[in-house]
Amino acid sequence: MKLIVPFLSLLLCAAGPASAMYRCAAPGGAVSFQDAPCPEGAGQQILHAAPKPPVAGTAAPVDNRSVAERISAGQEVSDRTNRKLQVERKLLPDAKAALKAQRQQCDQKLAGITDQLDSAAGRRPGAERETLLESQANTRKDCEMQGGQLADKVETLRAECAALGCSGG
Repeated sequence: MKLIVPFLSLLLCAAGPASAMYRCAAPGGAVSFQDAPCPEGAGQQILHAAPKPPVAGTAAPVDNRSVAERISAGQEVSDRTNRKLQVERKLLPDAKAALKAQRQQCDQKLAGITDQLDSAAGRRPGAERETLLESQANTRKDCEMQGGQLADKVETLRAECAALGCSGG
């Protein structure tokens, strides 16, 4: 524990520009470091971070955000990168494959019904033929609805992928 406290102190001091850091000692003895004054009743020690020396000929940008803001910004970048990889490598290829499989399945169902209609021409009573024609129409309708939903999903993922800067879509 004795090694952790100085290390954290150095880490927090080096994390930001020349702003004050506070070492807070709670009444129970717990120690914390933060970039805002300690709560009332806690022992407070102000730690000043020395500004980093500039490199000759360059002006280093100053990041005036708090440590928490910088961590949050880093987390947002990480989340965006993870989502990009998820969409690019898994979700979009899976959606495209599902759409292709659905189209093939529909084509097979419709071909089977068409074969039944062709083979039954003249040999099946009118009611049976009407049933096959109705089945064919319902299958087309269902296939168009399911295919439309899957195509919409693919397009939504393509748009998201483009917004995330994916290499392909």
